[in-house]
Amino acid sequence: MEIIENKFPARGVKFYFIVKQDIPEKEHNSWQDLILRSGPLSQWFNGAQFEYSNHPTLISDYKSWNLIKIFCPEAHILIKVSEINSTYVEIFIQFSEWFIKFCRDRRIECKLYDFRILFRLSPPESACEFVPIPSLSDIFRKVVSPPTILPNPPKTPVEMFALAQTSLSGKAFEITLQYAKKNKIKVYGSYGFRTEKDSNTYELDMVMPTQSDDIESIQSLQGELWHSLILQSREKPPTDFNSVVNTLLTKLLQYGAIDSPKLKHIYSNPGDYVEETQWCRRFVLKFDLKKWSPDSEQSRALDVSKKQLQKELVGTKYSLYGTVSYKLTNEDLPRIEEV
Repeated sequence: MEIIENKFPARGVKFYFIVKQDIPEKEHNSWQDLILRSGPLSQWFNGAQFEYSNHPTLISDYKSWNLIKIFCPEAHILIKVSEINSTYVEIFIQFSEWFIKFCRDRRIECKLYDFRILFRLSPPESACEFVPIPSLSDIFRKVVSPPTILPNPPKTPVEMFALAQTSLSGKAFEITLQYAKKNKIKVYGSYGFRTEKDSNTYELDMVMPTQSDDIESIQSLQGELWHSLILQSREKPPTDFNSVVNTLLTKLLQYGAIDSPKLKHIYSNPGDYVEETQWCRRFVLKFDLKKWSPDSEQSRALDVSKKQLQKELVGTKYSLYGTVSYKLTNEDLPRIEEV
């Protein structure tokens, strides 16, 4: 009997590199754009922040080198617990090799300094919200002047908080978390290759709230709010339409965006989901957004499923996209200004 292993949201990461040459401030934005558009990070993460500083490293042989941080707080992939180590090794190797070559092409000498896995301190993580933190034992010696011993990864929220407190004194740590809670700011600590004695990468990271945090106001409206996932063929009649629809449904079921009863309803009532026009055929699947929060498991599963199939459909006669629609009611009118 095959055992089905559950998947969980992956954790964000931080890369630290050191460079020998200065990078002019006017080029920092272009570097961030190039990293996002040309690098491999978009395979795993929703975005990345590039930060260059003149802070020297704490390693004696490289004290004249400057530090680069690339911060990716939110992953958009789900992974099995058994795949944690291999997934983060892949992320580490693919991006670090790409970025070092990226620097070399610009005649900048670059070395990998630290690699860290994020854990959230505010709001505190719930049980099984993310995959466990991997040990990184297979790759920690790939950084410049690697430490002799790799610290054990924290396994519980208590251990995570204890590790994060090395960044600030006790009072400052408490004040930071109180401020973050009051202002709905996400705070992250991290586990990585280096210890606090030989690194200046022990720091807390903050992510300011975005417009998506106003979802509670949107959910106070009385009408219908739908996300429509649309698979469209640019050919009529498409010969392999059912096969592509099956691939989409398999991914949605695999990642948890739909359940088995929903799948059964789709197969039993195809006319409810397939639309014909003069020029194309569409498969349309609607999701009730008022039942989902932006960071819910279903929302992440839908996003991951859609992005994976979009990549597979590049160069074919199919396109996959999403639209959001809202049906206004009379009861909503007094709330529009507030929202």
